[in-house]
Amino acid sequence: MNVLFRCDSSENIGLGHLMRDLVLAKKLKGRIFFASRELKGNANHKIKESGFVYVPLKDESFETFKKVILDCHIDIVIFDHYGIDASFEKRVKKTGVKTVSFDDTYKKHGSDLVINPNFGANLKRYPQKAISLAPLIRDEFFDVKKRKRVGIKKVFISFGGSDPKNLALKTLKVFQNKKYDISLVITSSNKNRTLLKRYARKHKNIKIYMDYPKIAKLFYENDFAVVSASTISSEALVSGIPFVAVMSVDNQKEVFGFLKRKRFYVLKDVNRIEITEKRYKELLKRVEIFRIKRGEIDLFKELS
Repeated sequence: MNVLFRCDSSENIGLGHLMRDLVLAKKLKGRIFFASRELKGNANHKIKESGFVYVPLKDESFETFKKVILDCHIDIVIFDHYGIDASFEKRVKKTGVKTVSFDDTYKKHGSDLVINPNFGANLKRYPQKAISLAPLIRDEFFDVKKRKRVGIKKVFISFGGSDPKNLALKTLKVFQNKKYDISLVITSSNKNRTLLKRYARKHKNIKIYMDYPKIAKLFYENDFAVVSASTISSEALVSGIPFVAVMSVDNQKEVFGFLKRKRFYVLKDVNRIEITEKRYKELLKRVEIFRIKRGEIDLFKELS
């Protein structure tokens, strides 16, 4: 089985699509290919580092993509890209491959199968077969050791790969007068990284981790997390660290809504973050009792 992922990463798109695709790719049998554009701030190097075949795309045309499918003898194409619509997916199907589409906005798709990776996904809204793989995260978060927390001394902050609204800086300013040690995780795709480094140099309690791979380790070491309402909130949940999830873009509505229904701490404005002793104790209890299983998938079986 030859499987081709079509996704992009950049300082505008972020790294979320690529990172969750890499998690899924490691669960699949066969030879794995990734077709991606070389956009500014991309993380395509992670494809090669993960042991998969990287195929650079010179443009987004159907003919260019079709050539990749034929040259690599692809059996299954997995789309994870907001710029690809149902008509493009249908054209790809006509080449003789099976097609799968990631979706978290309930838009129309032309693929054989839809994967909604979010907690609380309403699979009945899709006309074709749909599955949920929540949480689609690395095994290391399931394996992280749990520890007893009694209060907040150390805070973890991360808003994903690109953080275009610079929520990291806004959050740092919220915590400016707090006596916490802060671990800020950013990537080289963050266009505000120079500004953040300059701010951190003025505050000795802030340590920046650039492109840091051991996020589960940081979750273990910290007492509280401020994250976006995206995959990283699932990582925090599985790791057992109390957190506040901030919704920064529309495609985070579903995760935001799920966490709110489960009475976790969610906000739409980082300036409203307020951590009381009572709230912290409540969040500790919530993450302790929440149970999640690792997601597995047999792609051939789902497409049969």
